[in-house]
Amino acid sequence: MKKFEYKTYAFDTINASKTINDSVNFNTESLEPILNQFGNEGWELVSSTRSHSTSGQTVKILLIFKREK
Repeated sequence: MKKFEYKTYAFDTINASKTINDSVNFNTESLEPILNQFGNEGWELVSSTRSHSTSGQTVKILLIFKREK
């Protein structure tokens, strides 16, 4: 039977955002190196979920990875 291990990573969207015309836009390019790093280590992204501030802005994205042991 296959066995897996899991890893979580909380990506901070506030520090990875750009303000354009007083609007906050999430910069996805800053996420790609993290995804590629985990992928190169054998981790597969299996889920992601957003964490919101009280104003409704996404402040973190929780990434969940798995790989076979």
